[in-house]
Amino acid sequence: MLELAEAVMRLKENFRKQKLTEVIPLSKSYGRVAAFDIPSPINVPNFSKSAMDGYALFAEDTMAAKQEKPITLSAIGSVYAGDDPSSINAARNTCVRITTGAKIPQGYNAVIKQENTTNNDSKQITVFTEVVPGENYIEKGEDLVAGELIIQAGTILDSENIGTLAAVGLTTLTVLKKIRVGLIATGSELLSPGERLTAGKLYNSTVYTLASYIERYNGTIVFQEKCPDDPICFSQILKQYAGKFDVVLTTGGVSIGDKDFLPQGIKVLGAEEIFHFIKMKPGTPVMASRWQDTIILSLSGNPFASLMNFHLFYWPLLAYFFQNKQFLLKEYDAEIASGYRKKAS
Repeated sequence: MLELAEAVMRLKENFRKQKLTEVIPLSKSYGRVAAFDIPSPINVPNFSKSAMDGYALFAEDTMAAKQEKPITLSAIGSVYAGDDPSSINAARNTCVRITTGAKIPQGYNAVIKQENTTNNDSKQITVFTEVVPGENYIEKGEDLVAGELIIQAGTILDSENIGTLAAVGLTTLTVLKKIRVGLIATGSELLSPGERLTAGKLYNSTVYTLASYIERYNGTIVFQEKCPDDPICFSQILKQYAGKFDVVLTTGGVSIGDKDFLPQGIKVLGAEEIFHFIKMKPGTPVMASRWQDTIILSLSGNPFASLMNFHLFYWPLLAYFFQNKQFLLKEYDAEIASGYRKKAS
């Protein structure tokens, strides 16, 4: 039997990387994978602006201003956020009233906080402290410079990424298409939730758990089927959906019991077995096959064991498909402090 690491490596060797892309609205891009590098198309901010409510002025005009020896400047106007101050002629010993985020008129090189001034009347202010050039002054392009890389290809977009893209005016972006996954629960004993429970039957639950994981992380379920213990039926289901999926996950039918038909079903389909049985517990009989350019990952029928198979094989497959290690499970080393015995049944 193969070691887990060797099995994962063989699985990736038989898969492919996602090359297909699509353009989607920015508002729908959370969790998607950026297909290309995205540079900023503009400077952010796109103009020099005030970091405070106060007065835009020439810092040089405030030299030596003190509480006990203030200076007076002429107030020649006001600028509020959203205003265009291009008509204001900045001159020495003048200032303009300005609010946070407002564009600073060309020429002024600092902003003094309102608290450090007194508005004598609409035409003059008194300044009680000096400021230096650039104080409370946000430069054009201080956050982002036009052409600066803001998103790298392969990035899984989060809320902050989306906010940054909105800040540069983008409304759409190109992302890698989601992985397309088919689900097949095998076993003549399975019923769908909602069907009447009869003797010897049980509800098909595992694929619902798998589907929730897949759809949460860049996956779309293209079909979800039940299959009796019949290799011909299994082959027919796969052929029915040929070309519509990248990966198929199956549950059950992979061990050595009389009803474990999956190995025969793979042969009937004409798929190539990659591995069968791995040195792991639970979930030893996990199986993987290649059909056309897709992967068939056949998990144990036991719900807990199937989830172990899923987590240990699906995430590395997804990380390879999108070329992003963020999809991988986090690994930790731990030491068991004492022995563990399974409870007797």
